[in-house]
Amino acid sequence: MKKILTGLKYASATVGALALAFVSLTVVGQAEPAQAATDGPAFSCTADFYQASAGNMYRYSPSSNTYTLLPNNSTIASLNGIGYNPADDYIYGVSGSTLYKIASDGSHTSSALSGVTAQNTGGDFIAPNQLLTASAKSAWTSIDVTTGVVSTYGSSGTWAAYDLAYNPTNATVYGMGGTNIYIGVVNAQSNTVTVTSKPVSNSGGSSGDSWGAAYVDSAGNTYFFDNTTHALVEISASQLTQASPAAVQITTANSLNTPNDGASCPTASSPLAPTSSAPGTSDVGTTTATLTATVTTANTTGADVPAGGIQYCYSTSDTLTNGALSDSPICSATTPSAAAANSTTNVSLAVAGLQPGTTYYTQVKATNSQGLTGYSSLGTFTTDSQPQTLQVPTTTSIGLLGGDPSIGDSATMRATISTMPSSGTVTFTDQTTGATLCADVAVSNGYADCDYTQAGPIGSHTVHAAYSGDDADLASDGSSTYPVGKTAAPTLTGTATPSTVAFGSTSTLAASGIPTGYPGTVTFSAGSATLCTATLPATSCQTATDLAASDYTVTAAYSGDDTHTGATSTSFDLAVTKATASLEASVDSKSSDTVVYGTKATFDSTGFAAGSMGKVQYAVGDTVLCTATLPTTTCQSSATLVPGTYQVTANYLGDANHAAASSAAVQLTVAKASSTLSDTVDGASSATVPFGSAATLAATGVASGATGTVEFTDQSGNQLCIATLPASSCATAATLAPGSYQVTATYLGDATHSPSTTAVTATLGVTKAGAPDLGTTVNGLPSATTVHGTAARLTATGIPAGATGKVSFELADGTVLCTATLPDTSCATPAGLAGGSYAVTAHYSGDDNHSAAVGPVIRLTVAPQSTVVKGAAAPAPAGSAMTTSTGTTLTAKGLPAGATGTVTFSLPDGTVLCTATLPDTSCSTTDLAAGTHSVVVSYSGDPSFAASRSTVSVTVPATAVAAAGSALAFTGSESVGPWLAAGVLLLLLGGVLAIGSRRRRGGAHRA
Repeated sequence: MKKILTGLKYASATVGALALAFVSLTVVGQAEPAQAATDGPAFSCTADFYQASAGNMYRYSPSSNTYTLLPNNSTIASLNGIGYNPADDYIYGVSGSTLYKIASDGSHTSSALSGVTAQNTGGDFIAPNQLLTASAKSAWTSIDVTTGVVSTYGSSGTWAAYDLAYNPTNATVYGMGGTNIYIGVVNAQSNTVTVTSKPVSNSGGSSGDSWGAAYVDSAGNTYFFDNTTHALVEISASQLTQASPAAVQITTANSLNTPNDGASCPTASSPLAPTSSAPGTSDVGTTTATLTATVTTANTTGADVPAGGIQYCYSTSDTLTNGALSDSPICSATTPSAAAANSTTNVSLAVAGLQPGTTYYTQVKATNSQGLTGYSSLGTFTTDSQPQTLQVPTTTSIGLLGGDPSIGDSATMRATISTMPSSGTVTFTDQTTGATLCADVAVSNGYADCDYTQAGPIGSHTVHAAYSGDDADLASDGSSTYPVGKTAAPTLTGTATPSTVAFGSTSTLAASGIPTGYPGTVTFSAGSATLCTATLPATSCQTATDLAASDYTVTAAYSGDDTHTGATSTSFDLAVTKATASLEASVDSKSSDTVVYGTKATFDSTGFAAGSMGKVQYAVGDTVLCTATLPTTTCQSSATLVPGTYQVTANYLGDANHAAASSAAVQLTVAKASSTLSDTVDGASSATVPFGSAATLAATGVASGATGTVEFTDQSGNQLCIATLPASSCATAATLAPGSYQVTATYLGDATHSPSTTAVTATLGVTKAGAPDLGTTVNGLPSATTVHGTAARLTATGIPAGATGKVSFELADGTVLCTATLPDTSCATPAGLAGGSYAVTAHYSGDDNHSAAVGPVIRLTVAPQSTVVKGAAAPAPAGSAMTTSTGTTLTAKGLPAGATGTVTFSLPDGTVLCTATLPDTSCSTTDLAAGTHSVVVSYSGDPSFAASRSTVSVTVPATAVAAAGSALAFTGSESVGPWLAAGVLLLLLGGVLAIGSRRRRGGAHRA
């Protein structure tokens, strides 16, 4: 009876299947199972495919490309979701809520399902008696066909195939939909299906749901029937692992013209594999037989069987795994061992060395050029029994050759048969351990020797010798007991190769002197520390790469065991030196770099020995720029590193296991920080201020941390102002001359920052100061009166300090009274300013920095100057006749120069004698008779000089003919003598006392 391990196979195939966790719902309630008494014959696990179509059951043979209706077929409406149950070799399917069990002749039984509606678009068995059904909408159920229990399966992913085929080897279902193959990994423990899909190339399928039946063979190849093209395509097991599996059309069948579902035995061969007739036998003897069979190949590409591809297998067990003999079968190539495609070939195999009276199971397997293997059904034959002969009894005695062995010693056990036969065999068994010491040792001259190595345990061992007998001698056996002791301790020698290693490297510690075959371990130790352990037969091991740097005194210790005595070697030396580093430094990942002051450079180094700890310093000479603590190997320089060029080395300080090391220098150049300046005037790109006001010049863009000064200059390079950082602005001088200034800001730099100048200038406009608010005073007062002849002091106020130019004090008609040249702001009026009232205005001329201005009108009054007028008289010149008088000349004295107006000479009674108009001061009169007269001298006055009058005594002499050089004649009484004497004196003084000239005819004479 064949023992197909399908149940075990299904159980193991589901272990470890990946799926999401879903809750399984089991319907409580079961249908009555189909009655075994009414079941038809079971199917056999052949390479045939079965299709349910329109409720009918067909057998489809791909090798002959034919559909055959099962002989006792009875139509089952809407039968779908069928699958082959390997537990009983029946096909089961679902129609609505009914479960059908279909026999190989087409007959069927049925039972009702209750509870959850079973899905029935496609189905297959995922375990013995466990039918998994699905719809094309990713709904899944499982039916236990023995109990009728329906369970809901959870799923992830989208399933869009109408049928499915289950491969028990990888617990996966496959189905085709459109141009995709859908793959579902089944987890029977969690009742879940995890679905993925792949595009299929060369599928021959339409873009719609045109696929029907799906199948799988024992090799994991899948097959799908295309309802549209009526093609059967294969996707091999190897192609299923590809990202885009390729399908190969293998045949085109007559169409059933309806949707269909498929079932096949999952342990059957590929339908395209070679097939074989049932194995036959001939010429069976006691130890020989001839095996025969007929191999048929398909009419497809690759269906030929190459040389050696046909083999006959035989075994004393009928156990099958995936359709093949699996319990130690013996397989040999047949004669012939090759076959052409689309052929039938008779093959045979002559076998010898069989056991008499033994039943053998046979099977033909043939593998074609496609790698598809077909297996025949099992054949059987029994060899003839050995003929009986008369045998004599024997006894077997057993004993050691040599002394009692220790464990591991070589020993020889001899069995002696009493009849001294020269055939048969002896098997020696250690009954203490159950070990076979020697099997089937041939007997010669009545004995057989067993050479073996003595095994443990320590103590008494009983060896049993069993003689097989021969044609003349009966079998017999015997036993012998002997003690076994521990092996002697070996003499160990230990070595370290190399004896000096750097930390991070290994040394091989080895022990010699342990006999081959000893069990146990060799432990290499230094003090209480175990360095490594070797498990025999290995006698060496390597130290750990992290063994600390030090000097070690090492011993090797053999552990021994229950049967072997342990041993320890003499000590040997191992030195672990500190690991060295070959450092290579970099700055910003380069051998040299330049950074700008204010930024940081990143130092790094490589070449550290594995596991290095401690610190690495990046230094210039003795000056450490930064430090990294391993495993970090990078650090950054200070942003305030003074500009310059630095040769920087990486200095690893080492640790307990790693030596200090230094790299070659890398070059770091710290350049001065640059500034991109821009400037403003009063916060803008241009501004205007009046003279006398300061503008604020400011620079932006000066690098942070810069020191020194920012100088602001104009287009001529003249300094406007200078700011000392951190202040970046300054005020212009209020005395900056009016004009347009193109302002440039220049940072002069410092030890760490480069000089910088603005690329675009700002514009400062300085206009003249506005007209000052002039005020004017006269003699310090808003108005004043002065006397003609006395100067007045005119002063202008309100003129800005530093102003230049002139201040003129003008009358309304533009007459300038006086002018002050700044810084003087006052001047004196002319002393001869005519009397009168004057409206005086101060006019500031302005200068380059100040606008002209006009002050308010002030009032200056010039009062007339007092006068003292005096008179004098002189007689008229003597005429030619005493009787004709030419008059007396009267002269005014004492009037200031420049006086205008008139001087009137009159008698006390008001009679005007004559009038002189200044500047003439004399006039002549003929109205005075000879004699002495009181004459009133009256000055009329003018705006500048006040009027005045006085009285003068004028004596007019009598008219006489004067001789040349004669003196005036004195006339009058004695009482006037003195006055006459005075007059004479005046005449003698001449022009000294004269105040005017004598009148001429028609006018006056100037004195």
